Parts: sequence; C-alpha cells; structure tokens
Amino acid sequence: MKIVVREGRIRDAVDLCRLRRRVWLACYVCAERGVSKERILSEYRFTDSESVLAMRTLLASGEEGEAAVFVAEAMLSGSGHKRISRGVSKGGRKVVGFVAGELLENRLTMLYVDSLYHGRGIGGMLWERMKNFLDERRDIVLTVVDFNEGAQKFYLRRGFVFAEEVGVQEGCESLFGSKGMRRAAAKG
Repeated sequence: MKIVVREGRIRDAVDLCRLRRRVWLACYVCAERGVSKERILSEYRFTDSESVLAMRTLLASGEEGEAAVFVAEAMLSGSGHKRISRGVSKGGRKVVGFVAGELLENRLTMLYVDSLYHGRGIGGMLWERMKNFLDERRDIVLTVVDFNEGAQKFYLRRGFVFAEEVGVQEGCESLFGSKGMRRAAAKG
C-alpha cells in the first residue's frame, strides 16, 4: 500500500467529514469524562449540510492561500480495489488522513489519521506538508484534547511544548478539555 499526500480539493469535503467522525469515535471516547459515542454523535453533526459546507469553506480558503488542507490517500492495489467498499474510490484510493492549518495565527487546526492506519507514518507525512506551509519563522500553535496522550506524544516528538497561553480553538471545548501547545520559531 502506497500513501500519497496531496492538496485538499473542495470535492474532498464529505470524505474529510466522514474521516473526522471515524477518528472522533475511535479516539475521543472517554468514560471518565462521560464522553460516549452516543454523546459525541448527539452533540456533533459531522456530515450534515452545515458541517460539509464548513469543510468546503475551509478547503476553498486553501485556494486563496489563507489556509491549507492536505489529504493522505492510501493507494490500494491488488484485487481488493476492484470491489468498491465504503470510502474507497473507483481508482482504489481511500482518504486515510488530513491536516489543516491557517497562516494568520500560524496554527495547526486539525490533524486526523484513520485509526486503522495509525503507526504507518501518515501523521508525520501530513505534519511535514503542513510545516512547509506554515511560517517557521514564527511560533506554530495548536490545541490538543487533554486526554489524547497519543496526539500529545506525537507533537512533543516534533518539538512542541505545552503552553497555557495558547488560545483554545472553538469546536470541541464543550465536550473535551484542551491543552495548548507551541513549537518555537526556527532560528536563523
């Protein structure tokens, strides 16, 4: 299986919304916090028209240079790609991850990898593409769900540190606690 990272396109919106739903249901359930799959699904509409429109708007802002979205696709080969399964295109491609960021705040806003594809370097590939888009002469900031230790370790390995002054992004704060993280500007 080959992984390709490419720029996001407006027609990717539904696939990205579906992927975000799969990731939240796989990674953000936390019994200690009272966060169940049912609660996530009752509070967030991942694939309704409003969510898809918001994703299309994000993808369109990438075309204007204000933001960027990069998509990781698995290029499925062999006889399995002839049978079209959920999320697999006729060309044997499946969206398995994406990253989004915006320049104004120099912020990484989303990085999601399908849990079935964790440990294959996809998150690192997506981060590298986003790092090249963001301005490394400035600090890069993000927020991460406070109980998502896997994501925290991922960012720590890439030079981020916890930073209380990083503003929390809107979106999931009603359901999860968040921690701010910052990666210092590159020297030179």
